[in-house]
Amino acid sequence: MKKIIKNKWILFVILIVAFVVLDLQVKNAPLANRGIVLGIGVDRDGREYSVTAEFLSPSNGGVQNYQKNTMLLTEKGKTLDEAFEKMNKTLGIRVSLKHTVLIVLGEDIMKEGDYAPLINLLEGNSVFDDTPIVGVRGKAQEIFNAKPPMYTTVSYRISETLRSPDIEAGVIITNVKDFFRMITCECETACIPLVDVIEGGASETDNDGNKVETDSIELGEIAVLKRSGLKLVLNNGESDGLSYVISNVNEGNIFIERDGDRPPFDVIIVDTVSSKKFDKKTKTYTVDVKMWVREGNSMETDITDSSVKITESMKKAVGETVAKEIMQCFETCKAKQADVFDIAGVLYKSMGKKYKDTFGDNYLENINFNVNVKIIVK
Repeated sequence: MKKIIKNKWILFVILIVAFVVLDLQVKNAPLANRGIVLGIGVDRDGREYSVTAEFLSPSNGGVQNYQKNTMLLTEKGKTLDEAFEKMNKTLGIRVSLKHTVLIVLGEDIMKEGDYAPLINLLEGNSVFDDTPIVGVRGKAQEIFNAKPPMYTTVSYRISETLRSPDIEAGVIITNVKDFFRMITCECETACIPLVDVIEGGASETDNDGNKVETDSIELGEIAVLKRSGLKLVLNNGESDGLSYVISNVNEGNIFIERDGDRPPFDVIIVDTVSSKKFDKKTKTYTVDVKMWVREGNSMETDITDSSVKITESMKKAVGETVAKEIMQCFETCKAKQADVFDIAGVLYKSMGKKYKDTFGDNYLENINFNVNVKIIVK
């Protein structure tokens, strides 16, 4: 299920606050003497990295972007440090990464499993370890060419959604710290959301009443990475299944088909919690999911039946749909030996290193995977 990023006018205020806070933190140096990086995109170009940075516009240099208060600059280097040093020379000012709110990995970086750029960014605390990471199909540079809504930027637009307390089905949040924790732990598997841009997919009205065409920025698929690189991309249903287990999903709809010519009914997700356990006797790994839902639009043409009361049979159907999507996610990832549910971590807690003696390296094939879903009507 795709989540179309909603416009938040308050981001304009956040942008102003960022100016003030930064001015206080960097010894009150003039803003024009610093290149404040909001977002970083990393691609491969032969043996070099191609680094794109979205800046708050300094007083000189750079390629002016669609947004008046931001600019884009792309430089290449054998390391990210080299690319940023070239940016320093191009701009005539020092690049500041302390207020970076987004890191975007290009498809080639993900496929190669080249995580050196992320390590490079963390060294010396260049960026904070809670900075969100996303991936893209194609080049990371292309994401920053999108036309975001007025009074915000591409980086803030995506970051604000990932940091929102409202988590829709199919959306996960991964920051730098989470990424390295997962890629280096027992499961050796990390997942990051993919961003897609629909050109001209949205519009707004400016203060003069003129219609302004903008792009729709969407989250909906999830990239699964191992230490060796990108293993697969989950489809929307599989992404939903993963999010039910690793995210506290509290937004979105689940649609259920009905018999005959009646249109499907849907329920609205209110909250989701999950837990995991392993039974050594039966060699069964169990995921327990509790989901709170409320009535949605039944999509009936009869206005008197514009909403439905959720019956026991409907609850059962919703639970079966959720369980099916979780199971599909597991089976798809198992085929690629990608442990997206951190099963190895649960096995390690239960058995220590001995779990490898019992189940081998291909442990996903040698355990039973079970899903229990409880649907609760709010």
